[in-house]
Amino acid sequence: INGRGTELNEGGMCVFAGAELNVGDQVELEFTAPYAPQPLRIWAMVKNRYGYYYGLEFLTENAGEREEVERFRQVLRSATGNA
Repeated sequence: INGRGTELNEGGMCVFAGAELNVGDQVELEFTAPYAPQPLRIWAMVKNRYGYYYGLEFLTENAGEREEVERFRQVLRSATGNA
């Protein structure tokens, strides 16, 4: 399902998506950040919902997922000029 991120920080993001998700659902996000060589894939949990706007918290369960979230954070820092 395609969606549009409206807010973003290191711990999660808000997404508008035409899907019926419930608080507690887990979803896999995939998107290409600015200047990133490949798409980022991050698991997240729906923490809150208002209509089709979903507040998502990034999840990590193993070293590979923690590395992916850290890579995402580095991309965010680079994109915003916060090295």
